[in-house]
Amino acid sequence: MAILFVCTGNICRSAMAEAIARDRGIEAGSAGTWAIDGNRATADATTALAEIDIDLTKHRAQPLADVIADEWDAIYAMTPEHIEEIARVGGHAELLHPLGVPIEDPYGLPLDVYRRIRDEIRDAVNERFG
Repeated sequence: MAILFVCTGNICRSAMAEAIARDRGIEAGSAGTWAIDGNRATADATTALAEIDIDLTKHRAQPLADVIADEWDAIYAMTPEHIEEIARVGGHAELLHPLGVPIEDPYGLPLDVYRRIRDEIRDAVNERFG
C-alpha cells in the first residue's frame, strides 16, 4: 500500500508523517501544496523525530503537482484546505487525523509544539495503519 501525505510546505507535518510511516514499514511519500522543490525539513521537525529515533535529515520537499500523478492507494492531508488543493489537481484525499481534526502547522513555533504535532501525527498513523 502506497500512501501520500500532504501539507503546505512539505517541511514539517507531511515530512514527519512520511518518516513515521516509513519507520513502521509503510510505503509512503509526501508533498506540499506550496512546497519549494528540494527544501529540507525544518530543524525542529528533524529534532522532534530524532528524539524518537527517526532520521529526517535526508528529506527534501517536493511540490504536490510533481507527485499527484503517481500511483497512491490513499492520500492523507493535514487540513481541509489541503484536501481542496489535492482535488484541484485531480486527487482525492481525506484528513490524516481519524476524527477529521485538522493538524496544526508548527512552522515557526517552539520545539514543544513540534513534539506535540509529532505525537499527534504518530498517533494518527498508528490508528490508521494499526
